[in-house]
Amino acid sequence: MQKIAIIAMMRTLLPVLLLTVLLFMLSTACVPDRVASDLLAYVNQGILHIAELEQRALGRYAELATAPDASIEKRLEVLQTEVIPTYALFLDRLGDLRPQTDDVRRLHEIFVHGAEMIDRGLKAKRLGLLSRSDDVQRSADALIRQGQMETLRWRRALLALNQSRHIVSVEGRSSHGRGLLKLFEPK
Repeated sequence: MQKIAIIAMMRTLLPVLLLTVLLFMLSTACVPDRVASDLLAYVNQGILHIAELEQRALGRYAELATAPDASIEKRLEVLQTEVIPTYALFLDRLGDLRPQTDDVRRLHEIFVHGAEMIDRGLKAKRLGLLSRSDDVQRSADALIRQGQMETLRWRRALLALNQSRHIVSVEGRSSHGRGLLKLFEPK
């Protein structure tokens, strides 16, 4: 009698146990990498949509900075009417991005920090031109360079996270107009 009860119980429990193990295996095998998914969304649906603003502002600033014949008045006008407002819009939209995972949030914080430094540097440059102070302008240039170094650090961290998550990359122009930005696709 006990054997019959044990066999009946095994017939009931064995399929349930096998189904539970199978469902567990399927669920762990099919769970997408949250960080990789977040990174894909961050780059493809976030950064790439605002990169043109950054490129336009910094490209115009670079033109201005390398124009030997531009007067102080012309530099001020371009900074006040084109560069600073465009970069401020970029920074605002960058701040609107909300990564979902800690890894991508930390990465995003690096970019925001660098972009804020560049923004402060551009505004300080305007003040230096207004006051005709070479010291203020040199300090502004240093702040802009620091911000650029921070955004370069962001780019390197982005590529490292990309590689660690085994995401295929496709080459495209960088938002800085230098080098290449990797556009990400799932493997």
